[in-house]
Amino acid sequence: MDKRFALGWDFSTQQVKAIGVGLTTGEILFEEFLKFDEALPHYKTKGGVRVHPDGATITSPTLMWVEALDRLLAQLKARGVEFGQAAVICGSGQQHGSVYWRTGARDTLRQLKPELPMAEQLAACFSTADSPVWMDSSTGEQCAQLEAFAGGPEALAALTGARAFHRYTAAQLIKQRLAGTLADTERVSLVSSFAASLFLGDYASIDEADGSGMNLMSLAERAWVPRLCDFVQPGLESLLGPIVPGRTILGRVSAYLSARWGFSPDCRVAAFTGDNPATLAGLRLQPGCLAVTLGSSSCALLRSPGRCLPAGAALPSLGCVNGALTREAIRDRFAGGSWAEFDRLLDSRPPGNGGLVGLYFDSPEIVPEGALGRYRFGADGEPLPDGADFVEGPAAEARACLESHAMSLRLFAESLGFRPGEPGARVLATGGASANPRVAQVLADALATPVIVQPGLGNSAALGAALLGASALAGPSADFLASLPPEVESRTFEPRPEAAPAYRSMRDRFPGLLARAAELQAARLGGSA
Repeated sequence: MDKRFALGWDFSTQQVKAIGVGLTTGEILFEEFLKFDEALPHYKTKGGVRVHPDGATITSPTLMWVEALDRLLAQLKARGVEFGQAAVICGSGQQHGSVYWRTGARDTLRQLKPELPMAEQLAACFSTADSPVWMDSSTGEQCAQLEAFAGGPEALAALTGARAFHRYTAAQLIKQRLAGTLADTERVSLVSSFAASLFLGDYASIDEADGSGMNLMSLAERAWVPRLCDFVQPGLESLLGPIVPGRTILGRVSAYLSARWGFSPDCRVAAFTGDNPATLAGLRLQPGCLAVTLGSSSCALLRSPGRCLPAGAALPSLGCVNGALTREAIRDRFAGGSWAEFDRLLDSRPPGNGGLVGLYFDSPEIVPEGALGRYRFGADGEPLPDGADFVEGPAAEARACLESHAMSLRLFAESLGFRPGEPGARVLATGGASANPRVAQVLADALATPVIVQPGLGNSAALGAALLGASALAGPSADFLASLPPEVESRTFEPRPEAAPAYRSMRDRFPGLLARAAELQAARLGGSA
């Protein structure tokens, strides 16, 4: 019996996860995770990040990710995982985050001593201790500069796949250059290629799927755009290193990991990718289906007909920053920190919340861009006074929070080409909140489409990474993902007919309420200027 497995990793916002998948069967053999805030409190993060005094700069301690890997490997070893049976390692990372390796770091990475933890040896290897992450919204000026250089937002989007966004790496790199960080940097990694480097014992290349979210890669040529790179930083291409296709084998696992943890010297390391492409692989999304992730962010991803699983550029996706952390904030304030009480409150209000709508932007939002603050509207569409809660009480807040997330995802999905309620349409839900039946039902009702939740796929990014690693090991002529049996364990939440009128009304009103919230935000900012 073949005991070899593919080891998948996911370096997400709040935790790092690992999963082992049978190399020939695709069967999940083990899963393990480590939450940053709980396991590594000395880094003083909340939700895995640090919010700086300006409220817009949001980072994670780079060394925290390294120590988390040390700790999680120890957890896996303690539960009896035989690393010597790992045939391939692949992983995913939260997209758009960047890591800056100090000059001389490569030599340290290549010569790690097996008797010492990795974090102890890499402590001085980063030219900035804080890695910008996808939640950051501090680069407005840099985004404007990049778009102006490219000939406007449409020109930049035609070339790189997106207009300039705060979180995209190009704008972040301009900011780091101005701060002097790049003067002492010999390599820039994304979170995904950074994590791969820790396993490889050398700098890992960026894969096409994650590289497509940087505003630096030509989607047509799948290569860096020289003039954009030089505008950001002369010589930037050498700092970024090469781009490689997804499912590329980068090399063998480092001698350090073999000596310290018992990995076979023949274990391969495949190119790591972004969490969204990995999630699509884990869900094995079929054409025309929508994937919704309900993690730290909420994201809608659509696999269009004729598009292959993510071996190259990322598939169409849109997301919102204010996901799990916002839900948890509402739970803490209105339900005493208890999900059971949150569920009870939710059940006490009808679908559609009697026409009450709440918009919760605790961090600057991606879409609508820059939206910030909480806005509550009565059934008549009129806004409540600034800072006022619903007079209907905590139950109205709980339902408004979930329904606004669900309706935002519906608008995102429609902009990608998804058509709610069409014959054959379905939504695959993943991420921590998808395990809550009430959340899944609200999603089904709001999107007017059946929602399928597959038990065990809360870690779909780590699972997808393991499957992509196994596929890379099988070689380009094999289609490992297609050869796996379809997932049969699932629970389907059908949209309820009695909820349809309320959500049709909300769908019609929602764009106008978003626009009204933008007006209120502008007025508030104007008044404080």
